[in-house]
Amino acid sequence: MHETEETTTATKVLLATRVWSTLPAVKNGHVYVMNSRRNYDDPVTRERLLDELGKMMAPQ
Repeated sequence: MHETEETTTATKVLLATRVWSTLPAVKNGHVYVMNSRRNYDDPVTRERLLDELGKMMAPQ
């Protein structure tokens, strides 16, 4: 899904909710924002995503 005004607004609304702010991962700073311009359904992109997630969670 490409980022649009609608998705940007929906994200802001989600991030402002009480439910979001009480999630353990959010409280502990374990939430990572990723670019939404990718198709996560194909194996090649999923492999790249795994590489990126590793770099985000364990920066060198």
